[in-house]
Formats: sequence, structure tokens, C-alpha cells
Amino acid sequence: MPSAPDEAQAGVTTGTADHSSCSGGKEFRFILSQDISLPLSFRVNRFVPDRTLLIERSAPVLFVECTLYIDGVQFGLSTNTRLKSLGSPYCWNELVTLSAKYRDLTPFSHLAFTVWDMSSGEDNIYIVGGTTISLFNSKNQLKTGRLRLRVWPNKMADGSLSTSTPGKVPKTKREEIERLERVANKYIRGQIPHIGWLDNLIANAADKLEKETLNTELSFRLHYLTIQFFFVPNFMEEYGAKLHTSVPSSLVDISKNKLVIACDPEIGRINPSEHKHSVLAWSLARGVNDREMKPSSVDQKLIQNILKYPPTRTLNVDEKQLLWKFRFYLTSEKKALVKFLLSVEWSDIQFMVIEIYRCANTNFSTIVTATEAKQAVALIPRWESIDVADALGLLSPVFQNEEVRAYAVGVFERASDEELQCYLLQLVQGLRFERSDRSRLAHFLVNRALSNYELASFLRWYLVVELHDPSHARRYLCTYEMLEDAIMRSVHKEENGFQVWQSLIEQAELTAQLRSIMKELSNVKHDAQTKGRILEQLFSGIFSELKNFSEPIPSPLTPTVLLDGIVPEESLVFKSANYPLCIAFSTVNGGTSKMIFKKGDNLRKDQLVIQIISLMDRLLKSDNLDLHLTPYQVLATGLEEGLVEFIPSISGCKVIDILGQIIQKTGSIESYLQKCNPDEDGPFGITAQCLETFIKSCAGYSVITYILGIGDRWLWLKGKTPLGTEVAGSGLMVRSAVLLECILVRIWPFWFEESYECHGQDNDKLVGNAGTDGARRSIWGLNAAGSEVAVPESHLQGHLDNLLLQDDGRLFHVDFSYMLGEQPHRFAPPSPPMKLCKEMVEAMGGTERYLFFACDFHFSEYYARFKSYCCEAYNILRKSSNLILNLFYLMTGSNIESITDKGTSKLQQNFRLDLDDEDAIHFLQGLINESISAFFPQVVETIHQWAQSRR
Repeated sequence: MPSAPDEAQAGVTTGTADHSSCSGGKEFRFILSQDISLPLSFRVNRFVPDRTLLIERSAPVLFVECTLYIDGVQFGLSTNTRLKSLGSPYCWNELVTLSAKYRDLTPFSHLAFTVWDMSSGEDNIYIVGGTTISLFNSKNQLKTGRLRLRVWPNKMADGSLSTSTPGKVPKTKREEIERLERVANKYIRGQIPHIGWLDNLIANAADKLEKETLNTELSFRLHYLTIQFFFVPNFMEEYGAKLHTSVPSSLVDISKNKLVIACDPEIGRINPSEHKHSVLAWSLARGVNDREMKPSSVDQKLIQNILKYPPTRTLNVDEKQLLWKFRFYLTSEKKALVKFLLSVEWSDIQFMVIEIYRCANTNFSTIVTATEAKQAVALIPRWESIDVADALGLLSPVFQNEEVRAYAVGVFERASDEELQCYLLQLVQGLRFERSDRSRLAHFLVNRALSNYELASFLRWYLVVELHDPSHARRYLCTYEMLEDAIMRSVHKEENGFQVWQSLIEQAELTAQLRSIMKELSNVKHDAQTKGRILEQLFSGIFSELKNFSEPIPSPLTPTVLLDGIVPEESLVFKSANYPLCIAFSTVNGGTSKMIFKKGDNLRKDQLVIQIISLMDRLLKSDNLDLHLTPYQVLATGLEEGLVEFIPSISGCKVIDILGQIIQKTGSIESYLQKCNPDEDGPFGITAQCLETFIKSCAGYSVITYILGIGDRWLWLKGKTPLGTEVAGSGLMVRSAVLLECILVRIWPFWFEESYECHGQDNDKLVGNAGTDGARRSIWGLNAAGSEVAVPESHLQGHLDNLLLQDDGRLFHVDFSYMLGEQPHRFAPPSPPMKLCKEMVEAMGGTERYLFFACDFHFSEYYARFKSYCCEAYNILRKSSNLILNLFYLMTGSNIESITDKGTSKLQQNFRLDLDDEDAIHFLQGLINESISAFFPQVVETIHQWAQSRR
């Protein structure tokens, strides 16, 4: 029963599933493993231990743990045999059935057997040994017959591809009995002619040799396990399955009152009666379907409601039946394809679906039967072409059918390089859900990278980062090697493939040099200014070759920009927790490109957020709404390092300031804009264009940060408060105490001179700087019953210090630490739904009269325009909610904090897909009013400004 010989995994081939050949007058039939939907089964016969085990372990009580590994990764749960306490050899002769099916296997599928001894009780299980056997031979044929495996003493079975516990040793090291067993298997399969008189002589000699071998094995430190694979899987045989197992009395300790482990071979198996009933019930519910059948008005309304469901919603049975019933009618509705595929039963239920083909202008009809899965696949090409948003959903782990995933790849083949780059990060994540290493998706990404250097550069970096994921490292390494081989063989414009690949490698070498510089600076315990002087010395010393590259290097952030050296005079070290580097590069066209290299921070989350903001900016502009967003570049080059684009080098603005510092220095945003863009005839003394840019950028980032649930960093402080207060109790009590001490700080600042220890996450813009003793200073702390309490540092430093304002009026966010409803601490006070403060509203002329506690507002026309932009942007992005949800859903397996199923649900909740456009406008306006009237952020922001003035 061979696997597919020409594919990377078993059971994936095209053509007929039944092949015949004749050999010696005998006809042999081979079945492709992809066509076998039966569970994998085998028989564990016996275990022959060495004599040392019997001496060291007086009365061993053994069982065998059976585990399936596919491509070096465990597949499903392990299955144990029953306990065996008598005799040597230990004979189980037990049938073992795993949850995996033959169609799931690949040529690199292995069974791992570990023999355990429970004679010392369940709390002290002893490893006797382990062995591993490949399910397919060198010809990609499934192994059959009885196999005698060598068990490696005191070692668990190693299921990796380069196993350290092989059950079969090289032929030169095998014994005679192993050679005879191999010949016997061929004899049973009919590959050796049967000669009666000779067969009897050989059988007697083989029995004698087996007895001698058994006595020899008991004398040496060698274990052997015998298993048997079936020629044709047969699950009706129950030989060896015993429900009542005798447990030795040594394992039962009534005084400890513990449960006794017993093996029930029926657990987890399919009940044949229930299985047959479910098949018949499902077939009856599907019924006979007419291709010309059309839904009624009631059904049409139900279908339209189903099509509006978000991609993460699961369909119930009735909804699946409805979509299946009218599948032919829905082929003209492209939005219905994904929902229809969700209604298909892709399992191994082999019932028949009856179709009626009516011949035109006749009374005759043709009846055709087909399995449901095959019929669904055949219907896909007839469907109206779907959009990229739906194609992304088909690459999620929900869809395992290869024809469905191949169809999704075909949709991306029609996309432009610019559009493909918007989704490249998620497409790389989709590789982990493919069934083979050399999937169609992998080939597609590599082929598109050959024709576009930017795609090749980003694809290589994305693959390099994923190599750190041990569970999928082999998959990404295979794709990386495919990319390298394809580029090396290609010709790119005037360069050969080797030069193109070498330029990509030089990017990695450049980041390695920057990493070495960071390491040198980390060994120096000084402030940022001193580190900056040391940086200049490094560029003049051991890293002097970086001032002039031998060959131009494409920028990792913008591969079309060629860098020819570092400008030490314009490079610096930021005053931050991890002291990131701001490196200035000279370009071949005479310009300068600056980028920030950060070490110690996981930039993959920032990379994802910036990608989504860039996509949202594109969606808004395609709907003729330009909100003047600033989506800078972020590239993770490792799990804890990466590059960030230095915004002044690409924005064209002369000045970019932190919003908190602007308010502290000038008193208001309005005064700052008047200074940068004065116009006596303009609104509030500001040019109309500058004010319009400010209003639009505020609206854009307010909506985007709400949808993505973006918060800021929080700081954990521990120790007594300045007033010596200790608070215990509920979260409400803690928050009340925090608020009270905030007010006291504002009234009696001279009490607060003490230094407190900080526990928590560092930020590039943390309050205060490192002192001589390395401790950080804080305004106030809280000790709730001796535990660490989350103080809202997002309002002390993050709310305004993570907002930057350019001199042309563009506002934008940096440093995305918490998102999608993630809470850093259970005592964290609730943040306002939008990152919107009253200073922003005042800059729009929004508050002519503002009462601090009554929150009474009188809004201007410019603030009304701000709210209008917010509502318009919100509804535009809601129309593309499926695209954004699918992008995040593909990232759930990337091990990025916040990107979980719970986070995706929070994202879906923020879209409020249950509301129409008009209701969504009213909902968003309520959020805006709630954000600007939030009391707690205003109090803490006042404290923050006072604290900054004292530093």
C-alpha cells in the first residue's frame, strides 16, 4: 500500500487510485494512502527483555506507549497497551488503533514505542527503553508483516527525523533472524514461490533458530519488541482486546487512596452503530438536490444574514444544510463560497449525494452520485471569483483540503506585487497550516519573489524570524532553501542570481554588525550621552569599515534604497531602557537614510500593527478619504531585535515633537501649531491646511487605535507610598486609593522625594532616567497587601509621550505595547476607549466652556468635522472587517502576545458588525464623548506634567 512516490507527503497524488502489475503470474494491487480513510492500526506482539532487567527489576510490570510522529512532529495523543506482569517474553498480542488515518501520513511518518515499568507504582515509572520505526520503506510503500525492532535501553523513543533510537539497524549489523523475518514477510505477501516440501524444512529451521536467538537475547543487554502491520486494515477483529485487566496487588495501595491505572482499548474508538446512524441521518438531511432549485424569500433572507457573519463565526447545522441545499444557486455570489465550504463535511463519511441534471426542453433527467467532499471541490471552479479577503480565510487552519487551499493561492496569483506585499506577512504564517513542506503556497511565494526584489527581501526576513519557532522550523527552513535555490538559478535584470542572493545576505551581515555594536555598548555602564561618545570611537576603531561599504547594500526597510556607508556624526544612542541605536546611512544618490536598531524588544507586534495601519490607510484612500496617517516601516530581524524607520528622515518635516512635551512647553497644541504654521486670517491663527491635517490625523488614529484596542505600557511599582499607605481589598478600593494619592501629590508635592523600585516593562520613553545606582524614580507607588500593583503608567508617560506631532500638523502614534483588550494587571484602571484627550479637542476649538466634573461641552465646527471624519473612517473600515479579521486570524499561531483567539474576538467586537452604518455612527460618537470626558486620565496627566518639570 504505497504512498505517493513523487510528492513530499504520502497520499497526495493525481491520477487513478488503483494500480495493478503482474509479477510471477500474480496480480498485485496498490492503493494510494491518500484514498484510505481508515484509522492507522497495528498489533503489539511481544517484548523480549534482557536478563539484566529481570535481575534489576524483580517483577517488572510493563506497558508500551505508542506515539505517531509525522515529519518529526507528534501527531495526536499517545496510546498505551494494557499492563503485563508475567513472563519473559512479555506477550500482549494487542491491537492498537490510533486517531490518525492512513491518508494523514507522509513518507516521513514514524511510530515511536517506549516501554515503561510500573512495578514501583504510578509515581515512579521507570523507562525500560524506546525504539522508532518508519511506516514507509525506501520505495514509499507502507511496511507490512511482522517486524522485530531493537529497543534502546533506558532511552525514550525519539520521534525526530534523525532519530537516536532506530528500530532497524544497518543491514551489515543485523542478525540472521532479522534477515529470515524479512524473507518470511516476502513469502507471506506472495513475492516468493510456495514449494510445500521446502517450506516445511525452512519453517522447522526458522523455529529452531528463533528459540536459540531468544535464549541468546536473554543473555545480553539487548531488548527487542515485535510488532505487526496488516496487509489490509481490518478493524472488526477484536483479538487481544481485554476490557478486564488483572492489576498486580503491588500497584494497589489502599492507604494512599489513589486511582489505579487501567487500560480500556474501547475508549476513543468509533461506535459502529452510532457512526452508521449519523451517516444515514446526514444523508437524509441533505436529500436529493436539484440544480435548478431556488430559495424562497424567507430562505433568501436567511442566506443573506449568514453571508454577513464574520469569518470567525461557526455555522450551526441548520445553516450548513441551507447553504448546501442552494449551493448551485449561490455559485453566482462570490461572498458565499467560503460559507459554503464551511458547510461541507470534509471528514471520511462516505455517503452519496444525489444530483439531478435536467435536460433542456425535455422531460428526461440524469441522476449522478458523488461524495460530498468531491462534489464541493468540483463546484469551486464554477463559482464567481472571490476577493483577496476571502482567499486569506481559505488559508486558515480551518481548511485542510488541498484543492481548496490551492484555489486560494490561485486568487493571489492574480494580485499585483504591491497588493501581495500588504499580505506577505500573513501568507508566510499560512505556510505552517499547509500539509507539506513544498506546498503550492510555498512555490507561489518563491516564484513571485523572483520577479520582485522587494518581495524577495521581505520574504527572506520573514522566513528567518520564523526559523526560531521549533515546531515549524523545518517547514520554514525548506521554504528558505527553496528561495535560495530559485534566486541562485535566476537572472535578475543585469545581475545574476548569485549577486542578488549575496546582496540579501549582506543585509543580514549588516544587522549582525549592529548587534555587535549593541553588545559593546551594553558592557559600558554609563548614560546615553557617554554611550554616544563611545559609539563614535567604535566607528573610528574596530567598526571603521562600516563608514564605507565595499558594495552598496539594499536597505532592509526599503530594499530599493541602496546604502553605501554609515555617517558616524549623525548617529546617536537614545536615552532609553535598552539604549537603541539611531544609525544614519548615506545613500548612493547622495541622501541620508536613518533607522533605529533595537535589541531586547520583540518588534513583531509593532511590525504587525504598522502593517495593519498601512493597510487601513490604503483602504481609506481607495474610498477617497486621506487622513494623513504616518505608517513608518518596522522590520523584525529576530525574536528580540529589529529595525524601525526614523520618521524625520522620511516625513519631510523639520520638527517632530512629543505631544506631552509640546503641551508642557507651549501650554497647548494650538500654540504649537500657531508657532509652526502662523496665519492671521486662518482659524485660531493657524493655516487652514495645517489645522485640517491635524483634525484628519487625529480622527484616523483615534478610530484605528480603538479598533485595534491599542493601549500603552504600564509600570509595576512596589513599596510604600509617599504617605506610607497600604491598601488591600477589591480593585475598586485600590483604584480609589491610587486616585486619592494622585490628588495629594498635586497638592503637596514636597512630600514626594523618595525613590522607589520599578518592576515591570521598560519603555523607550519611561518616566525619568537611570541614575548612578541604576534605580528608576517614580512619582508614587502602591503596596496592596504586599503585592505588586499596576499603576497607570500609560497615563503617566504613554498617553501623550507615545503621541508625536509633526510641524505640518500630522499626529501619529508610536510604541504599541498592549492591544486587543490585553490587560497588564487586574488592578489596572480602565483606559478610555480612544486615545483622545481634551488638549486635542481644544486645539480644534472644541471646548468653549468646559466644567471639570460636570463635563459640559460646547463644540466648534472643526470638532464636528473631526467627529464626521471619525464616523466616515469607522464605516469604511467596517466594510473591510473580514479582511482585517482574516489577517489577524492567520497570525494566531505566530506566538505573538495579544494575537490569540481571545484577541481576535475583541477585534471583532470593536467592529460592531451587528450594527448598520447609522447605528455605528451613534455608537462611535458616544465613544468619543466618553473618551474626552474621562476623569482619571486628566488627573494623572497633570501629575505627569508636574513630575517632568521636577526632573
